[in-house]
Amino acid sequence: MSNFNKKTNISWANRTWNVIAGCEKVSPACKNCYAMFVGNETEKKGVAKYKGLTTIATNGKPVWTGKVNVAKERLFNEPKRWKESSIIFVNSMSDLFYKEVPEELIFKIFDKMMDYNWHKYLVLTKREARMKEVIDKYCDARNINVLPDFIWIGVSVEDNKRAALRLPYLEKARSKVKFVSCEPLLEEVDFSKYPVMDWYIAGGESVEIGYDPNDARPFDVDWARKIRDFCKEKGAAFHMKQIGCNPIGAVKTNFKGDKLEDIPEDLLIREYPN
Repeated sequence: MSNFNKKTNISWANRTWNVIAGCEKVSPACKNCYAMFVGNETEKKGVAKYKGLTTIATNGKPVWTGKVNVAKERLFNEPKRWKESSIIFVNSMSDLFYKEVPEELIFKIFDKMMDYNWHKYLVLTKREARMKEVIDKYCDARNINVLPDFIWIGVSVEDNKRAALRLPYLEKARSKVKFVSCEPLLEEVDFSKYPVMDWYIAGGESVEIGYDPNDARPFDVDWARKIRDFCKEKGAAFHMKQIGCNPIGAVKTNFKGDKLEDIPEDLLIREYPN
């Protein structure tokens, strides 16, 4: 992917598009969710969209309140103003299929993606059952068999339990392009047990600058090598995002372990689905 017009530090996207913000923890991967920290800092700056979304827990860290805020109408049409084709992470500050996001709002967001179809939209969720249910309803309502290939649907998989929960739903999702985000990866996951998806992203956990890096759980880079080898064998795309704050088998050069020079040479692969 070209770095032209890159508006996010996320390695696998050009831009983020956040028409909703707010969430709640649902899974072990949520422990150090960067969006909670970013949302808290953004609220301090007086941005209305982030008001009331976080509170400070007893450990002194921000945590979601469970509330969701919706952006002003203008933001719904933001992709229209981006004339150059981009890879857009949809709702990086929430989960599109969080229970507090109304179905009609999800439909509206999908309609905007359909309208502004010169981009690629990446929708990542930890709510696999609602994802399958709502996409089914949307496809039926719009009289389409499957979402077009510029809307990619993915699930987070941080461990084997979440793989077993989420991958069967992703397999059945009415999407032409399906991806798996294994970041933060918390243990070695055997993907050979499951159907092959189009794209796998791997990475270690990091915490926000200013907090204790030891709060990030360890990440063994050999776990990523297993995924890389699986992808090579099965013809799937592999994307190595970062080694995180506490890598095993690699040495970080910065706080988050998110620089290219931190990634072992044999893992320096950042592919995309065809």
